[in-house]
Amino acid sequence: MEKISQRSSPCIEFALINVDDPTQVARFMFWLYRGKWPEAEQESALQTFTEAKKLTMEEYMEISWTFDAPRHRILKLLWHLLQNNHSEEYFLSRFTVGLDEFAEDAIQCTKVLPQIQKHLRWVLKGIDEVSRQDFEIGQGNWGEEWFMSHDRAAFVRKQLSKVHLDIFEKPSDYEEMQGFVMDYSLNTRAQLINIPLSEPNRDYIGEVLNDNSQMSMRVWVAAGNSREGLVNADSPWQKSPGSGFGWGSFGGGPRVLAASLLADATGGDVVVANQYWQAFRDDVVSSLPMWKPFRLSRVEILSWLSKQGIGEEKLLAYGKELQKRRVKYEPELSCLRSKLEKIRSVGGLKAQRFDFVPKDFESALYVDLMEMLKRGGRIMHCARCGLPIAYNGSTRSNRQRARWETRRPIYHDQCGLETTTERKREYWHKRVSDPEFRVKRNQIVSETRLAKAVEKLIKQGEGQRIEFKQSFASQNEAIKSLCAFAHADGGTIIFGIKNDRTITGVDLGNNTLENFANAVRNSAEPPLTISIEQITIDGNVIAVARIRKARKGQLFHAFNTPYIRVGKTNQVMSSEEQKVRLITIRSRAKTH
Repeated sequence: MEKISQRSSPCIEFALINVDDPTQVARFMFWLYRGKWPEAEQESALQTFTEAKKLTMEEYMEISWTFDAPRHRILKLLWHLLQNNHSEEYFLSRFTVGLDEFAEDAIQCTKVLPQIQKHLRWVLKGIDEVSRQDFEIGQGNWGEEWFMSHDRAAFVRKQLSKVHLDIFEKPSDYEEMQGFVMDYSLNTRAQLINIPLSEPNRDYIGEVLNDNSQMSMRVWVAAGNSREGLVNADSPWQKSPGSGFGWGSFGGGPRVLAASLLADATGGDVVVANQYWQAFRDDVVSSLPMWKPFRLSRVEILSWLSKQGIGEEKLLAYGKELQKRRVKYEPELSCLRSKLEKIRSVGGLKAQRFDFVPKDFESALYVDLMEMLKRGGRIMHCARCGLPIAYNGSTRSNRQRARWETRRPIYHDQCGLETTTERKREYWHKRVSDPEFRVKRNQIVSETRLAKAVEKLIKQGEGQRIEFKQSFASQNEAIKSLCAFAHADGGTIIFGIKNDRTITGVDLGNNTLENFANAVRNSAEPPLTISIEQITIDGNVIAVARIRKARKGQLFHAFNTPYIRVGKTNQVMSSEEQKVRLITIRSRAKTH
């Protein structure tokens, strides 16, 4: 059975899988690549852009650095181990992402992974044991860390000896983003490009480049002896002049070529290009020979525009608007251009980071373990299957850690579900087959409900229906209160509580509750009937005496005096009140 922990830590996830099953190894490899399990990948297939922006820094690094990032690097080393081939060229030519492909790659897992997992589980179990010892000894409170025993430390040290520190670098995402900003400012905000040649009778020449593996189209702007690359209207900064115009599988090249030719022919006006590129592509660009050289003059383009109703007069009007936009956006474009030219002058920017580089898959697992422990992680173990559960600082992990530190059981999701199911099955079996168990269970439920109800009463404090007594020493006052409650709304007396709601508990002998109930009956005329029970709250035994509201016409005397409850006090019932009740009694007697 597969156990999945809530912590995305490769060393923990590897310790949980069945390494004799290629399917589970394939799932682990999928998780290393995607950062999520296959079923989670399917659920998030329709993930919105807003959700995608919620990436953690760890996930962003994995996406950005790919196989130079920790988790992807572990996948690469695992793949090499399973293939028994550590060649970079072999990896680049054979590695394919997919559950089925990973399952094929993992066929040899039984031969190479069990021993690695056995050692890892041994180390993780030792960390758990040392942590438990440390909670008893208290070394951690001193500010020192003690992770594992000497023999386990020696083994881990041997694995880490196969690791070296290195510096990694790649093209800067910042530079790429600044290029995107420049392109957006040019073709979306300012809607203009800078044309390389301004001669009125310039031509556009297309050349086909073929390097035996991929064909591309290079387009030039030519006038006399001068020749410059045609500016790409979609990416005027990031695309080198003359590139990005090939016939792609979705027709992207012809679209960009049509817009770029129109923009150049009109002096750099992207507004005209955006309005007419589709018609120009269909009428002119589509007739050009695919993947063959071509030549097109600016005069031909202007003639086509004229047929669309864009003659010299309209072109002049478009030109005036273009000039206004150039003036308006020049400060913004100049600032961006200056920044990007500085970047280019230093040869481009690089993103760099230091990282530990393991030699093989096993040492990579211990680098991950080292990083996890450095982050303050804890290694705990499931009470059901005995496999590790890592602490990651989340709300759920904090709850599990609190249980673990107090020696209470914690579980993986699946193990917890199975344990709960077994407990429920055992409970209902006992409830059906064992009468004594039913009686005891009903009693426990009743006491639990009563305890919760009493706790609410204690929070309310003394009042019309509630009174606190610290002990049975004031028994006579309690009897008067019960008599008063009966004449009002009924009520409850709680023994073992101070007036300030402090729970002190009460000493109960073998017959204390029975003796009190008898005292209430014997001290009242006619006799008062109460219910009295004992419960435990926070380890303190308390007694709860309750009486119902008397029926109409009932009149009770406690110690030869009738009392009635008014707020927090017991008051002697007035003669008028007694007459009313006596009249009610006589009326009922005549009726019967």
